[in-house]
Amino acid sequence: MQSELVVRWLSNVDHVACSGIGLVEAFAALARRRDDGTLTAKGPATAAERFRDAWDTVAVVDLDAEAAASLAMARGLRSLDAMHLAAAVSLAEMLASLPMTFATFDRRLARVASDVGLAVWPEESGASTG
Repeated sequence: MQSELVVRWLSNVDHVACSGIGLVEAFAALARRRDDGTLTAKGPATAAERFRDAWDTVAVVDLDAEAAASLAMARGLRSLDAMHLAAAVSLAEMLASLPMTFATFDRRLARVASDVGLAVWPEESGASTG
């Protein structure tokens, strides 16, 4: 399961950064799971609290709308994918001397991230076609 892979991977990294839209995406996903019944009535609140606690440890990268728009147009990315990738590229440029890995399970986004010079986790074989 992807969530188990992510938990294992996160336990081996020093720092985590994400575009601010990650918070919105996580809460939207929790709401979908609540609405489709895959989380118990108490589950969404508990999951949201756990995610909020974890989010407090994440370095949030500001959105560069121009960079995201350029990536969307040049690479044919969906809007949220372009925003996440633009944030990662911006962070990689700021922290050029430090190793950084872009995490995605989307094969297409992984290819574009690799094309723009980012290391990607996991290997494409475990990614979805998203």
